[in-house]
Formats: sequence, structure tokens, C-alpha cells
Amino acid sequence: MTQDWQDTDEWDDDDYDEFIQREFPERGDPSHGLPAIWKWTAWILLLVTILFWALLG
Repeated sequence: MTQDWQDTDEWDDDDYDEFIQREFPERGDPSHGLPAIWKWTAWILLLVTILFWALLG
């Protein structure tokens, strides 16, 4: 891909994917970020917090 930043109006999805993979290669690696159990824990804690806030507020 030889496109520049100025040509982004003509990009399709494949061009965006290629750009993101080239500029931010670590984002494509599933080993980065939180493990799935911590993501579920965070969502559950958020839900519980919202429920308590709604019931007590």
C-alpha cells in the first residue's frame, strides 16, 4: 500500500486494517490486554455498581 494520510477518503476496510496492523502491530496480538476472566469480572462489578446506585440512589 503506497497511500498517504491525505488519501484516507478513498480507503476501503482492507486498507484501514492494513494501516492499523502496520502502525499498531501490538493490537493484533491477543496476548496483550487483560485475560478474559478479568474482563468478565470488570463487567460484573460495573453491573453490580450500577444496580446498587439505581436502587439506593
